[in-house]
Amino acid sequence: MIRKLFFIIFALLLIIACKSVESDRIKKDIVGINEQLYELEKNQITSDEFLKRLSKKVADNAGIKSKKKHNNNLQELYSSGYKLFLEEKYDKALDILKKIVSRFEKDNIVDNSLFWIAESYLKLKDLKSAIGYYQILYRYFPFSDKADYSLFKIGYIYYQQKKYSKAKLAFMKLLNEYPDSDFRRSALSYNKKIKKMRRKRWKKQ
Repeated sequence: MIRKLFFIIFALLLIIACKSVESDRIKKDIVGINEQLYELEKNQITSDEFLKRLSKKVADNAGIKSKKKHNNNLQELYSSGYKLFLEEKYDKALDILKKIVSRFEKDNIVDNSLFWIAESYLKLKDLKSAIGYYQILYRYFPFSDKADYSLFKIGYIYYQQKKYSKAKLAFMKLLNEYPDSDFRRSALSYNKKIKKMRRKRWKKQ
């Protein structure tokens, strides 16, 4: 009886010991699995970040290429429109240059296009349209190298139409806003002429 009891206790202890060893193994396996999962997650995060950077780079390059292509298209349009102007094909020049202006971006091609549109209308004797486009150029592109010239042309057209008040206003804007303009001397000269004409009118009255 005692021997049987001894074997039973021994067997129980052996089972407990085995379970303890097995439990330790399971714990170690769980720790190992967790470490592997951590490495996998870490690699996944690194991969995601790499993919994000790569996709951003691809998108940026595509944007640069798209912008270059867009600028090239605008330049080609402008060149063909300007060529038509030089060939005195003003109606055709207007059609092409207006395509550039319709996009109305802050680009020096646009302000140059506005100027040659105004010049084309001037050649076609459509003075109202010419003044309108000179004014758009001056208003929206005040730092353009053609802004002061546009003001001068507005003043000159009004002067030729004998609208001296409007002419003087344009010349005064040129003198006040563009003191270093190449057209300053001409603007001063026309203002003097306007003063003389007004004095003659007053004397007649």
